Amino acid sequence: MREDLDRIAFFIAETQKAYNLTYLAKERLILKRLKFGKVSGEYIRVSRKQGYEGLARIWNPAEKWKIGDLAIVASQPDQLVTRYKNECDEVLVEHEIHIGEVIKVEKDTVSIRWDRTGGIPCIKKYATGLSQEKANKIVLYTQQLAEEKLKSTLLENQAEAILAQNPQIASYLNEALKKDERFIQLDGRWFLDKLCKRVSKADLDNISWSLLRSNEPITTEMLCQMIASFASVEDCDLFGLCAELIRHPDKFRLVADRTPACWELCGAPLGEHTLRFSAYDPDTYQVLCLPDRPTSEENIKRLFSLGLLKVLA
Repeated sequence: MREDLDRIAFFIAETQKAYNLTYLAKERLILKRLKFGKVSGEYIRVSRKQGYEGLARIWNPAEKWKIGDLAIVASQPDQLVTRYKNECDEVLVEHEIHIGEVIKVEKDTVSIRWDRTGGIPCIKKYATGLSQEKANKIVLYTQQLAEEKLKSTLLENQAEAILAQNPQIASYLNEALKKDERFIQLDGRWFLDKLCKRVSKADLDNISWSLLRSNEPITTEMLCQMIASFASVEDCDLFGLCAELIRHPDKFRLVADRTPACWELCGAPLGEHTLRFSAYDPDTYQVLCLPDRPTSEENIKRLFSLGLLKVLA
């Protein structure tokens, strides 16, 4: 796997682009081995004893799912049950198989994020609690789709089939990327930390105050547009800002069930700031800020804890 990660790192460095787990597993891992090395039926072995709490599996609405689980889904899962009855083999092969990640679990639905063709992120809600008969049809559809793709002369189709029939590949690659400090993840896509643009303290301060004033979480792309040194929003900008925000978990929180990725403020903004009005501490009667005068970072933290800062900013 180390050699696979080295090749993935080289590919990302060469293209200067981020890629989702489906693409990396199919195109950069399985397909490369199909072209240049023998692929056995077992392919990659991963067991729960090796520390993987939940291996990837074909989406089954009758099973239990939790946030972070990986699911193998077909490209049109909302039509699986009805299309299964009269689908012809030729059309079956046209559908794609993706690795999806569970990002939200509710009473009767599970939200899974996966990428459409071209890397466009998508979040779909899947109904749970279906009868075992309907759930079996959905699983059987994906299995049948994999079997048809395995018969194809196109290596790309064969790679999708191997992924569906060996879902542990997705788990193994995902865990390996997480443990490798060279890689950073955002919105289900992977990039190299060394390619990330760095964010200055002044820019980070401004972003924290913008998040304070906002009534809604703000996307990473919109936050990047607030940084003057980022001429255009490329992957190196998005992941650079993401990496910096992740380094301050006490200040910034990623809203997991949205795409594209959004951020909100979870702690007092960074740095000193000039506020619009005066305010005092209701417990000590100490003056915490005066209009048009810089307020210390310590007093800003106190105003934030009192719930007054947003009104004063």
